[in-house]
Amino acid sequence: MPQVSPNGRQIAYLSVDATTAVMNLFVHDVGTPSSAVQVTFEAVRPIRVYRWAETSAHLLYVQDLNGNETFHLYVVDLATMTTVNRTPFPNVKVQASFCSMSCQINRLTSSRCPQEVVIGLNQRNPAVFDVFRLHIVTGELTLLASNPGSVDAWVVDYDLQVRARIQHDDSEVWTKSLWVCNGDTWRDLASWGLDDQVEPLQLTADGSGLYITSTLAHTADAADPSPQAANPKRLGRLLLLSIDESAAAVTIASHAEGDVAHVEFHPVTGLPDFATVESFGHAKIVLQPAMQSDLAVLAAVAPGTISIVSRSADDNKWTVSIASDHHSLRYYLYDRTAQAVTLLGLERPLLEQYTFAPMQPVRVPCSDGESM
Repeated sequence: MPQVSPNGRQIAYLSVDATTAVMNLFVHDVGTPSSAVQVTFEAVRPIRVYRWAETSAHLLYVQDLNGNETFHLYVVDLATMTTVNRTPFPNVKVQASFCSMSCQINRLTSSRCPQEVVIGLNQRNPAVFDVFRLHIVTGELTLLASNPGSVDAWVVDYDLQVRARIQHDDSEVWTKSLWVCNGDTWRDLASWGLDDQVEPLQLTADGSGLYITSTLAHTADAADPSPQAANPKRLGRLLLLSIDESAAAVTIASHAEGDVAHVEFHPVTGLPDFATVESFGHAKIVLQPAMQSDLAVLAAVAPGTISIVSRSADDNKWTVSIASDHHSLRYYLYDRTAQAVTLLGLERPLLEQYTFAPMQPVRVPCSDGESM
């Protein structure tokens, strides 16, 4: 997936090395694809996932050794064209939010700490991942939190400090709980059982609130007296949870027929721009009015599901994907100021020679009065 650098000047993407036929990273200046330069030279194992560092001068990717799945974090310095393994520890695996669905940490980078990233390492105990802050230039590692074995997820703020965690209780009555931290003091904020799900997404920019998706029946506050606050269907909703003593929850986005599956946040303000709901087709709940015109421009380019792949720090340039049921996934560069869309490439160009039937969702009535 092509990604725009935080400063909005370059595009990074994956392509095949002409000599080894192995997937590697390439970079070109925005607007001039002909300036593309190969910046990594993996000769055995392909690079599958990567991420820009906030410096705009480094790229991050993970790689294992001959398929052993013990992934290490590599840093590419674009100025010197050198690549360094920043987690070179034998038999130690790295977790990072951009490369693992099972990663326990919500955030990798922050514009407030451009030369640092937050990762998990199972260096102390192979069974659990502790949380570290890594300086990508010097390689210095700082321990942020040790996992006693019961923590399933960590939440890091914009200053790359651990501020919340989800942990499980292995007693006969299996529960999970959300804990938050102010300074050195941890406090239990909420608990739930097997029938519910809570996923922490990210803290607000000022650190006073935590965005979560939740099926819990949070009590409505004065600003949200709607029936959805009780959540009788246990649908996943986007909530803003205060991390003070009140633990007040405000519903930000919900849908009558489906769970909130993804939330797109502004790269600097941290405000949620829109939420995606998976129901009978993909629906977007737009939360910031300025996004309406952008999504309308993109919707006019090609039919399909629009996803934002990356955004520059000033939010003027995006790379987006549009997925359709009858043609290859397409990648575009979008200039918000000019409202101009430029095709970057197709994921599977060979599909363009075929004609595919469009897919339609099917609604099946159920005995409980709901549909599936």
